Amino acid sequence: MSATSRQQPAQGAEGETREPAEIRADIEQTREELGETAAAVAEKAHVVGNVKQQASARAEDARNFAEERPLVVVGAALVAVVVLGRLLSR
Repeated sequence: MSATSRQQPAQGAEGETREPAEIRADIEQTREELGETAAAVAEKAHVVGNVKQQASARAEDARNFAEERPLVVVGAALVAVVVLGRLLSR
């Protein structure tokens, strides 16, 4: 592309003529918006990663508890079955 053709107004999507400076301004604005969007997505991914870590830690704690106190877990399950059975039989 020659230097002369770069300075010519461009035809927009709706047929309007746009100056190169307007197009550059639009490109810069789009870059800024894209950067903000990317930052927001990265933050959400970070939050999701933290929640996943916390859930894994809690699951590990529950497994450890069940391994250390199996009778407590079995007893709690039996109580839950009895309570649920009585609620459903009403």
